[in-house]
Amino acid sequence: MKRGSVLLRKSLADVTRRKGRSMLVILGIFLGVLGLTAVNVANDTFGRQFLSIVAPTDVPNATFTVANLPSSVLTDLPHVANVETVEVRTQIDANWRLADGRSASLELNGYQRWQTTQLNTFHLTSGRWPGPGEVVMASRDRFVQSVTPGDRVSIVRPTGQIVVLRVVGLAYTVEQSPAQAVAYMSAEGLRQLVAGSTPDNKLSPSLTSEILIKMHDQSFNGVEVTYAILTSLLKAAHVTVSGSHRFSTAGQQETQLGITGFLTVLLVLASIALLLVCVMILNTVNMLLTEQMKAIGTMKALGGTRWRIIQGYLVSIGLYALVGTAPGLGLGLLLCSQVTTIVANQAQLDLPPFQIAPWVILVSITVGLLVPVFSALGPLWMGTSIPVCQAMAAYGVSPGKRQHASAWGRRVHWVPQTVWLGVREIFRRPGRATLTLFALTISGAMFLAVQVANESIGTTLFHERNLYIYDMRVGLASNLVVSRQLRSQIQALPDVAQITPSDTRTFVMTSGGELLIDALPTTRQVYQPHVLSGHWLTNQGQPSLVLSDTAAQRLHLQLGEDVTFRLEIPQAQSIRWKIVGIVHELAYASSNASSTVRLGMAFTTLDTFQTLANLPADGPPNIWIFAHDHGPQALQQLRKQVVTIFEQAHVQVNLDTPVLDQAAQLDPTVTVYALLDTVAILVALVGILSLSNTLAASVLERRTEIGILRSLGATGRRIGLVFWIESLVLALIAWCIGVAIGLPGGAVLVEMLNTFAGPFDTIFNPGVVVVTLLFVVAVSIISSVGPALSAARLPIGEMLRYE
Repeated sequence: MKRGSVLLRKSLADVTRRKGRSMLVILGIFLGVLGLTAVNVANDTFGRQFLSIVAPTDVPNATFTVANLPSSVLTDLPHVANVETVEVRTQIDANWRLADGRSASLELNGYQRWQTTQLNTFHLTSGRWPGPGEVVMASRDRFVQSVTPGDRVSIVRPTGQIVVLRVVGLAYTVEQSPAQAVAYMSAEGLRQLVAGSTPDNKLSPSLTSEILIKMHDQSFNGVEVTYAILTSLLKAAHVTVSGSHRFSTAGQQETQLGITGFLTVLLVLASIALLLVCVMILNTVNMLLTEQMKAIGTMKALGGTRWRIIQGYLVSIGLYALVGTAPGLGLGLLLCSQVTTIVANQAQLDLPPFQIAPWVILVSITVGLLVPVFSALGPLWMGTSIPVCQAMAAYGVSPGKRQHASAWGRRVHWVPQTVWLGVREIFRRPGRATLTLFALTISGAMFLAVQVANESIGTTLFHERNLYIYDMRVGLASNLVVSRQLRSQIQALPDVAQITPSDTRTFVMTSGGELLIDALPTTRQVYQPHVLSGHWLTNQGQPSLVLSDTAAQRLHLQLGEDVTFRLEIPQAQSIRWKIVGIVHELAYASSNASSTVRLGMAFTTLDTFQTLANLPADGPPNIWIFAHDHGPQALQQLRKQVVTIFEQAHVQVNLDTPVLDQAAQLDPTVTVYALLDTVAILVALVGILSLSNTLAASVLERRTEIGILRSLGATGRRIGLVFWIESLVLALIAWCIGVAIGLPGGAVLVEMLNTFAGPFDTIFNPGVVVVTLLFVVAVSIISSVGPALSAARLPIGEMLRYE
């Protein structure tokens, strides 16, 4: 007991004796645990919850809004091939009178039974299910107006009267419609809200039934074929369909793989930060053993066993780990909670209550406490193997081997003394310098790799979001066209420079997977093709295609060969077209890990596609508008004018204005950049701590030398410059090696993302190398501040008395 108490006191003394060194080690463990905790929480909580929003599993593949629904139709729908689940709910679109006098669109859904819902599911987060005169609001409605159980909401009835409903609960749902609030009522309560009940098989004109259908085969063609069959069935039963929608999960799978893959990349980067923490602990333990050689010899001479001595030092390492792990875990959990809330609010996403899986806490605690201990076992085992006589003869903190350094010093006598004093310490402690260089090199290489990945992701996503160059796109239903009269009215608007037929697209099936065929004008005004071979679209010759390089590669086709595909809609037919050009285009290509093979894009002319798809002779259903003034205010005014033209013609239209639409949306690349850069900064901070640790040890070992220099007239500024030069030389060497590793590392990082979220072009900007150099120099300057100031301010007498 007494011996154990002595070892414990010595362990505590080792921790408190060198407070600066202890603080550096604790900070390193803190940063490692912080990064690991944040990434694990992101993987388990944020990733899972975000996936439930962008890739929900309970979304119907087809919905039909009908005014009348005979019971015989409900019996027939489940027996249609490829239909898995059929559900029906009543629905009404109403106006919600807000507290400030404005109105918001509100979708009221009525259910007979709450517990059996499988599609567009929702669950209570507070309160209870509603009865007549009561309503459950979706928790995401807080983005429209804050509402809590017990509040009352004013609903405008179809007759114009205002009805006040009592809120009895809040529900979480994956239905995310930023432009519309969602609420839930009992079917009977919803009928009472609508003036006048009618027989069960008929509804009030304002009250409709929504048929929700989930399919077995959720690919694009599977959904399209089944949707056509269902439409024919409803039409044959004389069911009036006022609205319909179909949804394929191919894009969902891509999104899910992309998010999962991205979080996996973050986990790999966080693991590298932990590796650097291990390197720093190795360096620290080696310095500790070198400093305490006499103490080790004394303990051995007094009968201390090798394991007993190691146990004492492990207690010190355990104290480092305990003090660093606790705040790292706590801050990691707090930061993830706050970041999740901020991102969700900015994107107006309603996430479930923040929860932490027990395994996340267990992994962080285990790694934070055990990794430092296991990292120290190797150097402790080798360091305590020294014989007693050799340990007792050791000077303690020795200046290292000087023979080679002195020889080099005589050869490079032209180097200024201050520079040489800073450089030669690297050669005196090659083992320590190697570990420090490793940490700095990994920091610089990761920073460079992350910048390459950011550049590649950002450029690729920007290109896909701005695939076509236009100011406004006008889209109508597939059976309608923008008449010549409407086109003339739009062309006459003052800010309209030109209008042109827009793209028309369809997915087709080939032997290798789905291919998107996009019909474009032969001019290059709206799309700038990067032609690799052949030529761009022309109006001469037989029907032909310009194929993307990703599709050509996956189909094993070359220029001049034929591509065969099957078109299911409007009727099944097999088509064979010649490839006249191949362009570099990554849009609409699936990742390597996706179960749904999306080959990419192919392009043909508008005339060819019009004949293929049996479009109306008056032209394609969509047009592009090019404006004189591309500013947001001018485009907003132009948008209002175009909407007015179509409203006066009683034509429903969809308007796409990229400048306005993208400004109102959360740019996903900002989140990607932030997460990748955050992990890279964590690794950089560990590199800073490693270099600071090395310089602090150098100051400790060279105190006598520093004292002699000070007594000979060297100023504190010059002494500090010696250690700054040492850090700068280490940083420059690390930068040179880091560039050689970071560039291929960035390509590997992009390839990892290609496997799950891609494809992405690997893009290298030469300026990133210069930025990385500045980054490494900044790391060296920050790392050397503390040790340099310490060396410059120590009293001369104390340094000369030091052993």
